[in-house]
Amino acid sequence: MSGVRRVGTAADLRGAVVTAIVRRTDPSLTASAVVEACEATLEEYEVPQRVGVVDELPTTATGKVDRVTLRERFGTD
Repeated sequence: MSGVRRVGTAADLRGAVVTAIVRRTDPSLTASAVVEACEATLEEYEVPQRVGVVDELPTTATGKVDRVTLRERFGTD
């Protein structure tokens, strides 16, 4: 999808995507646009229930995505 740089997801035990956190490169990118694109190309269970759009994904000191910060910010499990 144009404007998406990186995506992090959280899935439930069945593999359904609960939350997608998207790093955008295009400032006009919105969460609803991400959902619409997902609905057009993915199976229903693959479409995230929630989408968060950020300019930068938080990282740890080792450069990995900081999942704790994302959980605190977006309430992902």
